[in-house]
Amino acid sequence: MPPLTAQFARLAPVLRLTRVSSAFAAIANAWFVILWSRASGPERDTLLATGREPGPIGVALLAGAGAAVGLYAFGACLNDVMDTTRDRAMRRDRPIAEGLISPTSAMIVGAFSLIVAVLGAVWFGQSAVVLTCVLALAVLGFNMLGKFIPGFGLVLLALIYTGHMIVPNIQLRFLWPVFLVMTHALCVSVIAHVVARRSPPLTPRAVFAALLGWAFWAAVLAGLASARSGDIDTRAETAEGLAPGSAGLGGPGRPGDHLRADRRVRGDRDPPHPQTRDGPEDGGEDQQVRLAVAPGLCLRVALRCGAHG
Repeated sequence: MPPLTAQFARLAPVLRLTRVSSAFAAIANAWFVILWSRASGPERDTLLATGREPGPIGVALLAGAGAAVGLYAFGACLNDVMDTTRDRAMRRDRPIAEGLISPTSAMIVGAFSLIVAVLGAVWFGQSAVVLTCVLALAVLGFNMLGKFIPGFGLVLLALIYTGHMIVPNIQLRFLWPVFLVMTHALCVSVIAHVVARRSPPLTPRAVFAALLGWAFWAAVLAGLASARSGDIDTRAETAEGLAPGSAGLGGPGRPGDHLRADRRVRGDRDPPHPQTRDGPEDGGEDQQVRLAVAPGLCLRVALRCGAHG
């Protein structure tokens, strides 16, 4: 057997254990959030307001893929390690049950996958790292308890996929795709549970509990989307209100008002006004500004003349 083929043969059990061939959906979800956060003006403004620079797109995509694949592989490894006894009796095609990899080696692969996920999340800030750790605990809770209580476990699994998607941008405003991912994950989990005849079976009470959990978290997402949209609109109105006579103060504003407001924020001086008569386009407000500035200007001129005299 050629050396390269032998290397791939040794990697095959690890690839089967981590199920990396099924992780592309998780990568696609993370990449959508990354690309959308850069393409949308309000999303980019939110990132900048929280002190996060988007950085190079290639690095961001690589970090997002690492976080997505790492967390997905961690969940797959943990599932097989905790179900070793059950798989040896019912699922002999699993790598550990088949004897292709030991439980200890599987635990090492799972730990390494979690480290990769955390390192990928570091690029997206401290909140992304915290969310990744919370999702890892949720995966542990699902494998220990959730899979044996379908009404709770199915909703928890859908929430894990939902959190998985927003790791690159927890402040995401466009939450409609996140809602779709949560709904899709819940529906697929229900169908897989029924088709595979998993134990315990789905009862009407479990289905009702899952629907109730889905409705609750859908309402939470809708509330978050509304609150974040209102927060952006408020900041925009506040910024417009810096300009005198602008729409934020009840008037449409005049050309150049926003430029003067920007200069005031930076501490720059306004350029001198041309000496023209007040007319329909230059109202009493500019005249009052010039009258207020004139005494200070005359005082500076007198001081300079006295200094040079």
